Amino acid sequence: MARKLIESTLGQLFELASDFWQFSALVSALLVLASFKAISWAHELVTVSGERPITYLFEYFSFLFYLVPIILIGFAFVFGRKAFVGYLEIR
Repeated sequence: MARKLIESTLGQLFELASDFWQFSALVSALLVLASFKAISWAHELVTVSGERPITYLFEYFSFLFYLVPIILIGFAFVFGRKAFVGYLEIR
């Protein structure tokens, strides 16, 4: 159920991004800001991992915390590319 919702939402976002380059640029900028926040969050989790027992389990897998910002940057790149292509089509 949640997978269909995510696929549906991403599909609608990509359709809107194809139609309006301004929307793509806005989404891309928001994703870049969210990725900076996620990098800060991941760095904070990794640096205090020894102090909390729950994150001690992830000490050897601390690189997994950085997957969230990498995925967000990837989506920001996709939307940024759509915005750029849309802008070039109008010009």
